[in-house]
Amino acid sequence: MTSQALPSYQAILEPLTIIDSFLSSEQRDEGCYSLDKTLGAMVAHISSPGGCSDLDLVELVFNGEDAATALWVTDEALNVAWSQVLTGLRTLMEDEALAFANDYPIPAEATEPPERMQQWCEGYLHRFQLSEPDWRSVVEELGEAKIAEEVQSALSVIATYADWQLALESAEEPEVLQSNLHDVQKAVEHAVHMLFTLGSTVQRFENYEPHEPFIRETEKVGRNDPCVCGSGKKYKKCCGR
Repeated sequence: MTSQALPSYQAILEPLTIIDSFLSSEQRDEGCYSLDKTLGAMVAHISSPGGCSDLDLVELVFNGEDAATALWVTDEALNVAWSQVLTGLRTLMEDEALAFANDYPIPAEATEPPERMQQWCEGYLHRFQLSEPDWRSVVEELGEAKIAEEVQSALSVIATYADWQLALESAEEPEVLQSNLHDVQKAVEHAVHMLFTLGSTVQRFENYEPHEPFIRETEKVGRNDPCVCGSGKKYKKCCGR
């Protein structure tokens, strides 16, 4: 199982193995996501300010395969595993425990990113596109040009790994990019964490429900007013002592 080779996800290995088995089944369509691509899409999903349901994510991962989506809805074990992985990923991101260097180590002689990490980044970007209007709305509401630049910069870094060949063709000095694979990998990790922090902060703000202001149901009794107990004494000489 490919899930066993991902150190960052060991806390959710059991449900991840269930999902891995389902995705790698011969019954799945060719366009169905790999486990790594699914993980990228899931992290983008929990990082989103809102707008897309779990079913939207499922249909994306299963490439619109009706049979697979139907199984996800009816197969309790798969459904529970899916929810457990999403919850575990949120904890992972909150703890800043995602470590690409451990999950997708780069060989010393490598000139391109690990294929599985490229798939992770592809999945992330595909899911991000579904919630792009929500991200755009958030940036507009915040009214901070710097935040818009940071979001775009983070996406550009992730896209570098998602489509390495295009990144090389677009780079002025592609050999420099190739010689800095580890630095770029670390930059991708930072970008993913930054987007999660921003997205989850917006989620918490939107879900915040302020307490109702306290409204006194009875008239306030002054210390020199007659006591509410009916003794005839002043409140300060009776129950207000």
